[in-house]
Amino acid sequence: MKLFKEAEHYGLMANQSLTVAHARYHIAQCLGYYADKKEVVSLLKAAAEGFGEDYADRAEALRELGDFYQFHKQFDSAAYSLDQAMTYADQSGSTEAKRNVLSAFHTMYFNIGDYEKSADYLNQFWQSSLSDGDAHLLMYYYHDMGNIYLESGDLDSADYYYSRLEELVSQTEPNEDTWFYYGVLSDFAEERGDYETACKYGCLYEEGGKLREMEQQGNNLELISHKYDSEVMRNELNRKIIIKQRIIVIVSLVATLVLAALLVSQIRLARRRKREAQINAELFHFKQQNQDLAQKHIAFRMP
Repeated sequence: MKLFKEAEHYGLMANQSLTVAHARYHIAQCLGYYADKKEVVSLLKAAAEGFGEDYADRAEALRELGDFYQFHKQFDSAAYSLDQAMTYADQSGSTEAKRNVLSAFHTMYFNIGDYEKSADYLNQFWQSSLSDGDAHLLMYYYHDMGNIYLESGDLDSADYYYSRLEELVSQTEPNEDTWFYYGVLSDFAEERGDYETACKYGCLYEEGGKLREMEQQGNNLELISHKYDSEVMRNELNRKIIIKQRIIVIVSLVATLVLAALLVSQIRLARRRKREAQINAELFHFKQQNQDLAQKHIAFRMP
């Protein structure tokens, strides 16, 4: 969340409305449905407004707001937000944006208990998904349609859609998208008294849960390993920095000693030359005195 708040801050400083809108949308998602209602509602409304003519993202922010209201049983406010979201989704021309809003409407009416409207929006959802040919979307459709008929008491229709779901799931390699459906199929088989099938799918569901747990543990180990590697690299870098600093200190010390030695040598040389100059001056003076004495001696011996 810290990164999104920083993005909001810098977006405001740079007057980048889309950056601010995306940041506020993600902050609201991070806060979740149990956070302060006023804060989340304010963030999502501000995000929707900030997206401006980016209608697909605007629809997504309003769809999220509708889901938030729905979670808190404020269904009138949820319906109003989802109506707005559908308007912008249609304007955007985005199939995904429209599909997300249809799914939200379907879920809302299912939770209210209006199964007819729920089924209607779910059918619209599937009609908008036909061009994709996505098996996972079809699984979602069969599963939720089965739930609608099961809750409305139409067990035969529920059996039809759960059977279609079973066929599709059995043709798909088990993964995190299909494990959930094993639990649903197990519960429905038990409802029908087919305990063998219930046990089969129940075991697959539990196996999927264990695999998910192992995968999570693997992700945690990978994260720990990554942190360890990062720490090792950091320590290695620190070690290299320390060694480099020590080398610099040693080189500086050696350089200082060399300079000191040169300086002492220069001082000694200067002193020696000064002494030699003094000696030469004294010798010159001594020679000059000898010459003067010699001349005086010659002059004295002459008649």
